[in-house]
Parts: sequence; structure tokens; C-alpha cells
Amino acid sequence: MDPLPDFLTRVKFGAVRLTGTRIDLEHVVNYFNEGDSAEIIHRRLPSLTLAQVYTAVGYYLAHRAEVNEYIRANDEAAERLAASTPQPDWEAMRRRFEVMKAAASLPACAP
Repeated sequence: MDPLPDFLTRVKFGAVRLTGTRIDLEHVVNYFNEGDSAEIIHRRLPSLTLAQVYTAVGYYLAHRAEVNEYIRANDEAAERLAASTPQPDWEAMRRRFEVMKAAASLPACAP
């Protein structure tokens, strides 16, 4: 998706946001693809003006394949990151909690 028009900005880690906002293009596109109108998207994302929503949707419609590829690549990267992140051992944490809880219920020792 290069070069980007002025109303879109690439930020850290490659996310594409509507310029001057913290809203990713992906959010607008996802709502649009779920069937939301520009007015409903504007209500969901009130920090955007209605004009910004229409501009983002228009860009998506004019560059659908490119934007869909960008979203697909982001989703894959997120899945890879989640898969590579160690998951907590919930059973070990539960056992430690039970030991701490039991220790807290013991009477205090006198000096």
C-alpha cells in the first residue's frame, strides 16, 4: 500500500491509520465488510468525522485487493506472534496460588 495518500499514515510496526487519529484503516474496513454504513461506522468510531469514514471506505473500494492483502498479512503476523509467545502454565499457577493461600491462613509465629 505504498505510497499512501495524505489521509493515511503508516505508523510503528507498519499499521496504517487515518492521519491524525489512532484509528487503523483495518477497523473501518472490517466494520464496512460486516455491513455497517458509513454513518454507523462514524457512530462506532466517533473520533472520526463522517468525511474521514467516507474517504477511508472510498479508498478501500478503489484499492480493495491491496487493502485486503495488507489486512491478511497483518492477521498472519498476529497469529505468528501469538503462536510464538509462551503461554502461562495455568495449572502450575493455580498450585502456587493454593500454597500461598494456605500459608496466609497459618497463624503468625510469636517472636
